[in-house]
Amino acid sequence: MRSRVQRVWSDALVSGAVVIAVLIILMSIDVRVREQVRTVLGTTSSVQAAGGRLGEVGAVLFEAARTQSIDHGPMMIFVAAATVLVLFMVRS
Repeated sequence: MRSRVQRVWSDALVSGAVVIAVLIILMSIDVRVREQVRTVLGTTSSVQAAGGRLGEVGAVLFEAARTQSIDHGPMMIFVAAATVLVLFMVRS
């Protein structure tokens, strides 16, 4: 039972680290994402305002990812294929 709980926490930490890594990469590439993150981290006057700001950051992140994937289509296909292959390797 304990190993299962440890595995859940381990998976959660890895997932969180991946999300943070993607956010850092997008911040280094796209100025819009960087500005939105600065805005959210700089002003936290109320919970409702922070929630609205997080929604804006999510929208900007989605737009930046979409723009980058359109600009770099062949690379996205390669990454998707590599991800599928890695998932099949790990599963086997």
